[in-house]
Amino acid sequence: MDVQRAIDRVPPEIMHEILAQTVVAVSPQAAHADVPWYLGQISTSWRRAALNTGVLWAGIGVDERRYCPKAMEERLKRSGYVLLNVIFAYGHNARDRDVLEMLVREAARWEAATLELTPGDFNAVAGVRGKLGRLHYLSLTVGDFEEYTQTANQTNPFEICPQLRDLVIGGLEGLRHPLVLPFEQLEHLHAPWDATLPDLVLGRTPNLHSVSLVWTLQYPRLGAATTPLRLPLLQRLEIEHRQCPLNSNSLDLLDRVNLPQLVYLSVTRPASADPFVRLVARGGVRALRTLRIVGVTRETPETLRGVLNAAPTTSRLELCFTPYSRRGDGVLAGLTVCADVEDTTGPNVESLLLELQRGTFDETAAVNMIESRFRTGATRTCVRLKDVKVVANTLKTRSQKILKKLENEGLKVGLDVKIA
Repeated sequence: MDVQRAIDRVPPEIMHEILAQTVVAVSPQAAHADVPWYLGQISTSWRRAALNTGVLWAGIGVDERRYCPKAMEERLKRSGYVLLNVIFAYGHNARDRDVLEMLVREAARWEAATLELTPGDFNAVAGVRGKLGRLHYLSLTVGDFEEYTQTANQTNPFEICPQLRDLVIGGLEGLRHPLVLPFEQLEHLHAPWDATLPDLVLGRTPNLHSVSLVWTLQYPRLGAATTPLRLPLLQRLEIEHRQCPLNSNSLDLLDRVNLPQLVYLSVTRPASADPFVRLVARGGVRALRTLRIVGVTRETPETLRGVLNAAPTTSRLELCFTPYSRRGDGVLAGLTVCADVEDTTGPNVESLLLELQRGTFDETAAVNMIESRFRTGATRTCVRLKDVKVVANTLKTRSQKILKKLENEGLKVGLDVKIA
């Protein structure tokens, strides 16, 4: 009771801040779930504070949880004048469509929107056009479903969004017309990759700071386009392929860009270092700091050596050995410093992140590589390793003891092991 009385004496403005931070601490999606309702059931004072804390109700998630129009009306009322974070996934019936129309009427308060729409839903959001003055983040998918016979109207509701900076494009198969967006002002882009994206999107986004591209084709090729793409501010580039290793065809993009500010590069299962080497050789990359490779193939050791040698400024290396990776012994051996070998892969790498999956790597080789790069000291072949983080499902006790010993000697070690 004494604790409850103490809580009841907390000033309302402080209680509002505590509740708001509680939602953020639980998870980014907590505001879209039932957390605000739970907070209001703890005590009378908490309920009073929850009902008057608009930010608790500003996350509107219509996905797994479905609202009736009356419940949505109540939630919007409780959110007051706070900016909204809206999630809407595929209206299934007239009630969902009514809820979507209610959200459209509040478009002036949208700060972030994640929309997975049917063609009919897309027609319903046409009313947001010209009202999205506060929208900063947009994730948009328009699916093409056989059960929905309605087609999307040729409208562009998101053409006028003066504050839009972050854009995530899912599939747009449900649209029969090009989508017009304020590409010129974007700073962050995540998009599926096909032959049309460079000229239609990247050719109009000179202010991008980060790009994440996902190849969805079996054998992607950009074609014969040679027009240079200008991305002078780009600092992060992530290229992912979900079906087969990235080959020279799928990386033709790198022959068309100069990335003078690039500091972070992440690629999934690259089959060749040639596009990266050509990019660096012509001065297209001057300040690369972090290289991340997800998925190891038999070509990875050669690719890794080629990229790191071409970009000697790289000081951090992140390697992810996925369940689909071939054994990574060759990569680990190539990074190991040997007394009788003059050249070392990644001579300036002083920070390592290893994400190791069981069965895809030689644990002893990984630990030996870490120890060799730490004990080398400042030699003519390699700088001394300063920090390493190992993320693994399992790690033998012996390996953990070796890493602990290195930590005691000055190496900064981070371990994230599910099963010791």
